[in-house]
Amino acid sequence: MVDYSFIRLSTTLQKALTLGDSPVSTIFVSDIIQLLPNEVYLQISNTPDGIAFDGNYQVLVTDCEGNQLANITSNVAIEQFTDNQGLPQIKFELLNLGVDFYKKTVLLKFVHTVSNAFWYSNPICITSYRSNYTTRFDYRSYKDFYGTAYNIADCYQSIRLACFFDLPDAESSSEEYTQIDGNKVTSRLIQTDYHKFVFDKIDSFTYQRLNKLLTNSVIYVNGVRMTDKVVSNSGDRVGDTNWFSLDFKIAINYNEQFTPTTQIFEPLELLEKSPLGNYTLSGLPIEIIGTFNRNVNLNNGNVYLYKDNVLFETYANDNGALTVIDNVLYINIEGIITENGSYYINIDSGMFTDNLGNTIEITNTTDWAFEVLDGEFSATDFDNTEFLTN
Repeated sequence: MVDYSFIRLSTTLQKALTLGDSPVSTIFVSDIIQLLPNEVYLQISNTPDGIAFDGNYQVLVTDCEGNQLANITSNVAIEQFTDNQGLPQIKFELLNLGVDFYKKTVLLKFVHTVSNAFWYSNPICITSYRSNYTTRFDYRSYKDFYGTAYNIADCYQSIRLACFFDLPDAESSSEEYTQIDGNKVTSRLIQTDYHKFVFDKIDSFTYQRLNKLLTNSVIYVNGVRMTDKVVSNSGDRVGDTNWFSLDFKIAINYNEQFTPTTQIFEPLELLEKSPLGNYTLSGLPIEIIGTFNRNVNLNNGNVYLYKDNVLFETYANDNGALTVIDNVLYINIEGIITENGSYYINIDSGMFTDNLGNTIEITNTTDWAFEVLDGEFSATDFDNTEFLTN
């Protein structure tokens, strides 16, 4: 079975660089698969040898000789599954890679850090250069599709290719009939919208995978639903090169839109919040503490403390009121709260972000709320870990 993954994983560098080009080609292009540094992509492996990491992995960017250019492990999330052939496979998500190699051809290298086994991807390009000449595809099926186990992996794949939207087009259809009096009547005109896309260059490797992509069950092209199935005929190879030009036309439905999002990466979350729940004035913590599920960066914005639905205090990051150490937020509130009441905390969107560009916000009255009340019992009579005491 041919592995039709756009990011195909191979067990040797030589296999990774073998792309099925014509043996008479002497001039090569390998930058048709172009990932932007600030997007999210997901691919499903279909390697005939199987692949597994059990959480022990490192992902590098290398040149075509295998020399390391960057470590992007923190920007890659992996989930394992067993495919329909009983082989271990992975779905892997690349999120905001944050590196840009212009038009230099690079490879991804997946390393199992326990056994030192590794897998190389085919050559790709990671750059925002001429991004307007690229097109994003998000696609999926619901069964085993040319060896890709969508029925088990259950997710959208995504890729960006160096082709561009050229022109809109339209086709119409209607039925014509003749009435008994001889008048010709045309039924309501049905119009179909099309988009035409152009590859100035495409190689055999990408062409084969494009034709499989364009016959998936669900396809979004630049976020718009493609409603037909297309197989494009290849053109004539240019001279001694490994490329040819190609254009294709797809039917689209503007009313069906798709917004890419993460499918493996966990969202940025606040795992612990303090204060939270009920307190007396004497038992109230002297700090607001928020613990995130990973390290965060502190950006412009405010943290708001409300009392009885009225803004009580504002804590900005430009006046030293907040401290962030790794994944923990600290705000000193000693002596600030001197009265009973219902309190809650809100956070501006974008104020806290992780290195993947994820952010968090709180804009309601319940997610981070606490009350300051009179004690129900005397602390000399009961254990204040069991009762709210004065």
